[in-house]
Amino acid sequence: MGHLRPRRHAADIVAGLATASKEILTEPATATQLKETQHMTLLLQDGAAFKAFFDKQVAYWGKVVKDNNIRA
Repeated sequence: MGHLRPRRHAADIVAGLATASKEILTEPATATQLKETQHMTLLLQDGAAFKAFFDKQVAYWGKVVKDNNIRA
């Protein structure tokens, strides 16, 4: 029996999930429900923009942890 291989690459799967998520989250009913129940307003970004945001947050909060000698 041969190795099982995915039919699509991980990047294709992530792109598909991103597209499906964006479609759901941009529906007016979904946006309204999130705003009313969770007090959330979504800012949908592409992968590169999210990575830049995430990297900035890691750097910022990492410095806070280090500067304040915070330990787990």
